[in-house]
Amino acid sequence: MRFYRDGSKGKIAGVCYGLGQGLGIKVGALRFLCLLSILVLGPGSLLIYLVLTAVLPNVSLDERRKRSNAQASHHLDYVFESLDLRIKKIESYVTTETFAVETRYRQLESQSEASHLSSNERL
Repeated sequence: MRFYRDGSKGKIAGVCYGLGQGLGIKVGALRFLCLLSILVLGPGSLLIYLVLTAVLPNVSLDERRKRSNAQASHHLDYVFESLDLRIKKIESYVTTETFAVETRYRQLESQSEASHLSSNERL
């Protein structure tokens, strides 16, 4: 959960919009609560709003998308590197003589089982 403000989406400074997005609360409800707290509690709530305006970073939707895309790109790089390593391990195993011998053994074993089953059916 990351808190920010978005001046381009906000009515005043974007504090309610950013907090609503970060907390998963509807922005309209948060704005109503903010207004209600300013009316009921007075200057203390207004001071808190001003402090949040100064403290929270002003991040627009485009900047958030760029950050999200960069994180997704980094994650995909990690996934592809991991897959590449796994494929290299598989390739190195498949190209060994041990793999060829084990594969041939399994083929002979399955042929033996098939012939054993067919000979039992004849009896």
